[in-house]
Amino acid sequence: MSAVDWGEVKDCLSNPLRRAAMLKLAEDISDGNAPGEDADGPMLVIARQLAHSRTAVRQIAGPHKVGIVFAMWRERARIGKLSKENPNGEDCINDKLQSLSWLFEGTSIDWHLYAVDDDCPEHSHDAARASVQHNDLRKRLSILELGKGWPFATLPLSRLTDLSHSTKGGAIAYGLGAAINDGCDFVCYTDCDNSVHVGELGNLLIGAMGDNPAAFGDIIPNVRTTFINPQRSDTAPAGRLLSHLRKLLMGFESPTNFMGAPFKLFRSSYLKSSLERTEVFDFSFDQWLVLGVTADGYMATPTAFSFLDSYEASTWHLVSSYNVEFQKTNGLIGTLRGLNLPHDPLIAAAFERLVRSPEDIERLYAARPARQMVEGRQRTGDPNLMSKADIIAYLDEVLA
Repeated sequence: MSAVDWGEVKDCLSNPLRRAAMLKLAEDISDGNAPGEDADGPMLVIARQLAHSRTAVRQIAGPHKVGIVFAMWRERARIGKLSKENPNGEDCINDKLQSLSWLFEGTSIDWHLYAVDDDCPEHSHDAARASVQHNDLRKRLSILELGKGWPFATLPLSRLTDLSHSTKGGAIAYGLGAAINDGCDFVCYTDCDNSVHVGELGNLLIGAMGDNPAAFGDIIPNVRTTFINPQRSDTAPAGRLLSHLRKLLMGFESPTNFMGAPFKLFRSSYLKSSLERTEVFDFSFDQWLVLGVTADGYMATPTAFSFLDSYEASTWHLVSSYNVEFQKTNGLIGTLRGLNLPHDPLIAAAFERLVRSPEDIERLYAARPARQMVEGRQRTGDPNLMSKADIIAYLDEVLA
């Protein structure tokens, strides 16, 4: 694989000419005018996924209605257009509308987009309305506000006792419920920004047309489709350790290699009951829905998808990566218990004893890194990388 040109990644996220060229390139690929198979730059990676997606939707016998949901919190910059004054602008809502129109044009699949403000202090909903005021596709967009619906009388959001307890999960749940109530047969959720190209939705849809009630965007080993910025904290040794711990914590094979992938689709007839049992609305919200599929005795279809890390304007910087890692790991323990799924009690007990807050995660990142996480080349989740006993001993050493 060639080295990543992060300038090209940024351009593919925000340059409207480059975004339009991706769709044209996808059409060329569909027509048999494909570049060499060894080419793996971000634009070609996305275009191949788009071409496959557009072919897939034309193989689906309809009619069907699909809802696409995303949360908004501190997203004014990425909702806006790229400019000298707004270097992180992605015009992401208009891009989604255009991409979905391109994907489903000429098919029997109807679609609707749900943008949900997660009690954003910057009023992202106002920015969303302003951004689409001249878009003829805006009738296919509903802009919702979690705060206007709260408090809720029905599950799962009746469990949201305070709006501050939602870290996008409450907004996603609100949007999923709205899509189900509007009669959508399938519902997908993704991120607000352009990190995932929604034109790839056909690849998820075809994966949920069989026996599996869900399809998840996933990392496929030895195939480059994701471009994760190396500055992200979860690529550091402590981040690898926590990822490894979470995978060993589960007493079964995860239904996905990318639990937090912001591209998941469910059949609505299944999602309605699964959503109702969700207990939390922070960064572990994903885990309830993903592992719920396993708890219910089903499988999800793993689906390759492209992911361009919109790192500079990521809300991780505002929430803090220590909060995110704490919520994901502590939340996974609660999810496994809540769904009565097998898990390792020793790892769970050690984490709960030693890691009681995001501040402890910060201490873990500041500590001498575990040798295995620096030198080891095995994938996280491989017991040969670092054993459960060694993980617990290391946590005791640096945190006790």
